[in-house]
Amino acid sequence: MGAGRRDSPSAVKAWVLAVFALAARGEHRLTEAAEHASAAIATAQAVDGVGDHQAAWADALTTRTFVKDRVERNTDEVLEQFYEAAELARSAGDGAVELRARYQAVLTLHDVARFDEALVAIDAGLERATATGAQWSAFGLELRVLQVLTRFMVGDWDGSEAAAELMGGAVSGTVFTRISAPGLLVTVNRGRFDVAASRLANLRERWHSDQQVLTVVGLAGAELESWRGRPAEAVTSIDTALRQLDKVAPKHLVTVSLCASGVAACADLADAARAARDGAAERAAITHGEALLATAADSMEHGQPVSGTLGPEGRAWWARLKAEESRLHGASDPELWRETAEAFEYGEPFRTAWAWWRQAEALLNRGSDNRHPNCCGRQQMSPIGWAPSRCTRRYPL
Repeated sequence: MGAGRRDSPSAVKAWVLAVFALAARGEHRLTEAAEHASAAIATAQAVDGVGDHQAAWADALTTRTFVKDRVERNTDEVLEQFYEAAELARSAGDGAVELRARYQAVLTLHDVARFDEALVAIDAGLERATATGAQWSAFGLELRVLQVLTRFMVGDWDGSEAAAELMGGAVSGTVFTRISAPGLLVTVNRGRFDVAASRLANLRERWHSDQQVLTVVGLAGAELESWRGRPAEAVTSIDTALRQLDKVAPKHLVTVSLCASGVAACADLADAARAARDGAAERAAITHGEALLATAADSMEHGQPVSGTLGPEGRAWWARLKAEESRLHGASDPELWRETAEAFEYGEPFRTAWAWWRQAEALLNRGSDNRHPNCCGRQQMSPIGWAPSRCTRRYPL
């Protein structure tokens, strides 16, 4: 009799299997995670009525969709399963599992650059988080971070700043760090350099264990220094971020974006050295840039995209890396910049504009030995950052 009760389906058994699945997923044992999740789903489906078994079902469905189905099925099918999991959890009254499922749906939309849908899903998730008092829970916070980041990416910088505003409320250091980090991208690129520098100094004391914060602080720091005409400090920001990232997420594909920004700064240094006829400095800048290129290539070879396939964002940053490589060696390739601009047209207007500007620069410099007839050989700040054009004559854009 006792053995029969142990073998019969129940909410407790379904939850045990769901937790096993989640633990296996956390240790990257994905096949095992999928098997435990499928067993949890089958167990929960065998329990009658409405109750806690539905929350276990939702949790297991979210895990299995993440580790198995999102690689094997198309995006719409994957989204349908995440939304099914969210509704199951909601009907069972489990807000934490509901938000986890909603968050995974947003990530899926983000990976394929369906940003309009992603923003709608983010807003709906945050509305549910607020309604259930979970706006600063783990997944409530993750949704808010994605809201700040996605609005920056699509060009809604006012919306990004509004999402990053904490309105003076008392929040934990974790919440402050996670939301302030992506908010830096707007602050830096709107030219609020003193504010950005102060926030970066604060965040660098808190960034050591979070991959996303590491990435954004490194990237924003490099862009800040490039805007201020300090490419050596930009390289330092990237090098520091890469060292920290290697401790918490080695071979992560986000390395490519960091390396692209680092190679850009090395190209600025190499250009400045050429203008000064400093061969040793030029060689040092090129050597450092080539090391960053090798680091990015290693991550591309050994890193694993979450969805199993490199998405449009990853492809765009790789295209920019290759374009920056041409600039590093003193022959900025307009065709590579065209490819970069077109790659970023998946949904990032700021990065797209940057690439088109670089293409225009490359076209102007082609065949002119990088000099205007009236060039005096000095460097100057470009409209978007440090770009030694070797010409002081300014023309309207």
